[in-house]
Order: sequence, then C-alpha cells, then structure tokens
Amino acid sequence: MQKIFLSTLLLSTLTAGTASAATTTFYANAGTTAQNEITSTFDSPQYLSQGNTQTINIGYDLNPNWNITSASLSLKLADDSCVGGHGTACPDTHNYDFSEIADITKIENQTVNVTGVEVGSYGWYNFTISNLTDFLQLPYSTPFTAILKAETGDFWYKNAKINITYSEVSSVPVPAAAWLFGSGLAGLIMTRRNQKSA
Repeated sequence: MQKIFLSTLLLSTLTAGTASAATTTFYANAGTTAQNEITSTFDSPQYLSQGNTQTINIGYDLNPNWNITSASLSLKLADDSCVGGHGTACPDTHNYDFSEIADITKIENQTVNVTGVEVGSYGWYNFTISNLTDFLQLPYSTPFTAILKAETGDFWYKNAKINITYSEVSSVPVPAAAWLFGSGLAGLIMTRRNQKSA
C-alpha cells in the first residue's frame, strides 16, 4: 500500500510539468483565417517598386504558459506581371519586370540578415529567419513589426502571418507539485517511524 502511494505521488510530480504541442497563426490583416488564407482574389494590394519598403504590423497575443519551440514569417505576394493569371489587379505597368526579390530588412527595429525570396505567382512566401523566436519570447510587444523591401524588381504585397508552434505547460506548477511530493514523502517516512516505534 505504501509503495502504491509513493508511486502515485511520483507520477503526479512527473506529469505536472508535461506539455502538449500546438500551433497558432496571427495575421497582419483583420479577418477570419479563411479570409486571410484565400488565394483566388487579390483586392487592394500594396505596390512596392524597386528600393521601396513597407512596414508590416502583426498583432499577436502569447499565453504566459506557452513555451515557443518554433516560429515562421510568411508574406502573401505577387509578381506585378500577374504570373498565374490573377486578373487585372496587378498589371505590369511599372517597367521593373525582371527578378523580383522581396527581403525583410528589420524586425522590431533591429536589422536582420535574411535571404531574399523571389516573387512569382500570387501566394504565400516563407522567409527563413533563424532567430525569429527571440523576437516573440515573453516579455513581448504588440504588434510584431517587420520591414519588407523590394530589393530588386517590383511586386505587390497583400498580407503577412506568423506561424507559432509552442508547448503549453500544464496548469499545475512544478514547484507546487514537488512540494506536494515532498510533503507526501515526509508523511510516509513519519508513518513508517511510528510503525517501528510501536
């Protein structure tokens, strides 16, 4: 009986600190996930000519119990030559139609070294930012800010998103669980001493 009691306390201590993995997404544009993810329309985009920049603001909210394991930044862009046949919303009238390279130059006012992405047909483009999670760790500021630059060529910007993968620590704090385990263990020892003295 005492062994069962001790094993139960030990199990409760170990499971108190476990976490489950999950993913959440925050968008620059207001609207539902379905509206933000649609790629069949390209209304009201922002045009960037060569050398110009666009400030991107993404509101986000992190739970204090989240431990961020990875994060990625994606931008919804389109070449102004309308590669992929997306209608007249992005006509090539600016005479910059060659290798369109989009780049992220700053995050939270800090200069970052990011490999530019070539923009083609309308869709989401992922930017490899090795230390992106550093900008999202608590304490954090809202919104998340990045600077998009048309490094070469020109293109259209529509939306941006941050995908965050995190583990959520259980609601029972580990110190409290350890205290419970220690208290139970001390009680068990006292019980055994009393039995021996009897």
